[in-house]
Amino acid sequence: MARSREQFRLPASRARLAGGVAIAAKLASDFGSWRTTAAEVEQVAVVLADRSPDWLADFIDRHLKHQFGIAAWPLARALVRLGAIPRPDVPEYATLMPNGVTWHAHEGNAQVQTPLQALLADAGLLEDEIWRLFAVPEAGKVLADIDGRHEWLEECRGRAVEAIEVHIAGLLADGEPIPEEIGAPRLLAVTVAA
Repeated sequence: MARSREQFRLPASRARLAGGVAIAAKLASDFGSWRTTAAEVEQVAVVLADRSPDWLADFIDRHLKHQFGIAAWPLARALVRLGAIPRPDVPEYATLMPNGVTWHAHEGNAQVQTPLQALLADAGLLEDEIWRLFAVPEAGKVLADIDGRHEWLEECRGRAVEAIEVHIAGLLADGEPIPEEIGAPRLLAVTVAA
């Protein structure tokens, strides 16, 4: 059952009045993520963006690091898309992205996207976030762990599971929607700088 925006206003307003980022972090960790839908995460993001507390970016950095409660990466990405916070500069914003873009693919959500569909649906991911995967040292291990889970899921389900890195490589190689003259030089610059 979807929660209404009003149900999110009270916790958000309490957090603003009663201690800021520490209280917000506690409320977020108490929020059950297994049954939370993408629409509910968007509602929470809209309320937080509407309130625009001065501690919002700090809260998201902390939440990305601790990842308990409401889905950290989808919430962070929603706030970035809304313009409520700048792109977080913590490594977890990059390392949680591969799972985060397809997080909503569970039974409580109406739309299930492949990694490629998720990347193409959010143009900002192609401008910044995918490049961070090549610059953050922890990202390689995360992608390897995801590959291991995909192999296990394929064995359990008896069908292929699409890996995000395959789609990223395909986007870079195809030149669409990332032009080849931008993709290869930027990839080289990002990896050398890392």
